[in-house]
Amino acid sequence: MASRRRRRNAEAGKQKRRNMAKQARQAKQTQTAIQMMLTGQQVKPDKAKKMGLVDAVVDPNALERSAIATALDAASGKTKPRQRKLGWMDWFLEKTPPGRKLLFDQATKAMLKQTKGNYPAPPDPRAGLEAGHTAGSTVERQLFGKLAATSESAALRGIFFGATAAKKNPASPSPLRPYPSQQVETIGVLGAGLMGAGIAEVSIGKNLRASRLVGLTDGSPAWKKHFAGADMAIVGPHCIIASNTSTLPIGEIASVAQRPENIVGMHYFSPVPKMPLLEVITHDKTAPAVAAAAVEHVGKTVIAVKDVPGFYVNRCLGPFLTEAMALTQQGADPLAINSALLDFGMPVGGVTLCDEVGIDVSRHVVNNLIGDQAKGYLGAWSPGRAAEPTRGVRMEGADLRMLDRFVEEEDTVSEELYLYRDL
Repeated sequence: MASRRRRRNAEAGKQKRRNMAKQARQAKQTQTAIQMMLTGQQVKPDKAKKMGLVDAVVDPNALERSAIATALDAASGKTKPRQRKLGWMDWFLEKTPPGRKLLFDQATKAMLKQTKGNYPAPPDPRAGLEAGHTAGSTVERQLFGKLAATSESAALRGIFFGATAAKKNPASPSPLRPYPSQQVETIGVLGAGLMGAGIAEVSIGKNLRASRLVGLTDGSPAWKKHFAGADMAIVGPHCIIASNTSTLPIGEIASVAQRPENIVGMHYFSPVPKMPLLEVITHDKTAPAVAAAAVEHVGKTVIAVKDVPGFYVNRCLGPFLTEAMALTQQGADPLAINSALLDFGMPVGGVTLCDEVGIDVSRHVVNNLIGDQAKGYLGAWSPGRAAEPTRGVRMEGADLRMLDRFVEEEDTVSEELYLYRDL
């Protein structure tokens, strides 16, 4: 008797835990739905089916056949509308005024934490849920008219149209510019580190064949045997040579090439498989067909960039890093610098960015922007620098020896970024 009672109690406990887990899942689904309405979040098909947003996911080749069969079943009454059962938590959150207020307050708070309040009027679906579709559409129409006139809306439209325009190859042939297209089917990658391996991965994903992935380091036997002592590397006349450099002038590389028209810059960003941007850099002798091929075969958001110091991204990055250092050296709290930039809407703070990019890379970027090649446009000068004081305003204000010390004395100044005042 006691044994049966214990079994019943144990089974009842399991059922209670299952019910609580189900109710927690239902509450989470409701919150996820609210979050999707507030942010415009998109979900993949399999996840949408799991969430109950769609009833079925089918292969694209079977879409028409499945749609016809589903419509016929619905018309004949074979398929019934699915009724969602509400647990007590969903009932409270969706069917009671206190629950709905709690649900929307929490969702709005989470959205504001994510956006830092940088959007002028977060969408509010309560009107439609409380008063019906017609009332909700009226409020949505009014809000849309107000939001469309804001600077934030103009900026977002600019991003959309810019990204759309970037998908069109600016170097593609046209009736006004007829030239044969440079076909690319096979690539060879020199350098098998993080960048080289990433470039090979995304290239294979675009149905290109990677014939060789060669690691080039000072400790590599292949480098010492085949490349270190070479004065010239010979490739076929059709071969495009693309440099992933972030700083070296493409024109200078091309100036010592037998076929400078085949030289182009293709600057990827790390990690290559995840970062969508690619800078394609042409010099004054790059063939149009070569530039077109560099844009067409990568599957990235491509921007065409002039062969100038820093290209585009590092031209923005250099002053950003320099100003973060200047503020730190003038006594600002690095954590406050990061927080202020996040609140402004930047995805990462200046001090954190310097660390994530790599302080050695940051130093390389900054030095490139203040050297002779910058011709004074971005130039800066600090005590101990060999460069002349050109006083370019975009790179002024910081003692750049700070980066030198981080790289050259890494073990002794690992915490100096947060303690630095004056060298």
